[in-house]
Amino acid sequence: MPLTLPRFHICSSDSMALESSSISEIVNYNSTLDIRLDNISVKASSSAPILNNISLEMKKGEIIAVLGPSGAGKSTLLRTMAGLIKPSKNRVLFNNTDFFSLKKRDKLLLRRKIGYVPQQFKLIKELSVFENVMIGRLGHLSTISSILHRYPENDKKIVLDCIFKVGLADRQDMLAKRLSGGEQQRVAISRCLAQEPLVILADEPMASLDISLAETILEILNNENKKGKTVLFAIHDIEMAFRYAKRIILVKNGQIMSDGPVKEIDKNTIKAFFN
Repeated sequence: MPLTLPRFHICSSDSMALESSSISEIVNYNSTLDIRLDNISVKASSSAPILNNISLEMKKGEIIAVLGPSGAGKSTLLRTMAGLIKPSKNRVLFNNTDFFSLKKRDKLLLRRKIGYVPQQFKLIKELSVFENVMIGRLGHLSTISSILHRYPENDKKIVLDCIFKVGLADRQDMLAKRLSGGEQQRVAISRCLAQEPLVILADEPMASLDISLAETILEILNNENKKGKTVLFAIHDIEMAFRYAKRIILVKNGQIMSDGPVKEIDKNTIKAFFN
């Protein structure tokens, strides 16, 4: 019996056909999706805040690197920007609309516009590379198509193109559990690209890759940015951040220590910051 692709937090095209006017208004006529954190804090139970009084705005077409030591709050920051974590204080605004004030269905539809690549990949190990990447298309498919695995040719082409982009064309039929960590990382990135989001949030997208593949992945993100997508990635590599980002945000102890254009930031200051 064939495996059925999970539905996750994605709406099918049945829902898309009924996409609410509120979502159409939030994502405006030229497909702009700006994200703003309005002095937010994120706490886990009664402990100290993971993020504390964070204000941040990401505009269409930016490519941003988030730098900081382990445990600084970078992953929580990205998950909050993706609408996956609700702040304990204040708001996450998508085009000036409070995301967490929306109805559940509208949240799901709006999340389709954001491609999030987690550190843990979140692949379905018993599915092939092709099927894992097809999960990124679920928001574009009818329920019947996803259940019966009868995918429209256009969706197949998009998936295969995304697999090719990350250099896994010869692995498309391989089960995810057979892949190396670096290959699984690339599948997660390919799945994000297949979603065709307006915004890409990538949490350490080169963590499991050698230098050559890491550069390939950052080139892919850079090319997506050149096509008009907004890109933000968390990274430890200072040199790569300076090479690919136009803006750098420094995070430490759950707070933004610095935020500005690359040309205005001294690399030696950042190295001292890390030390």
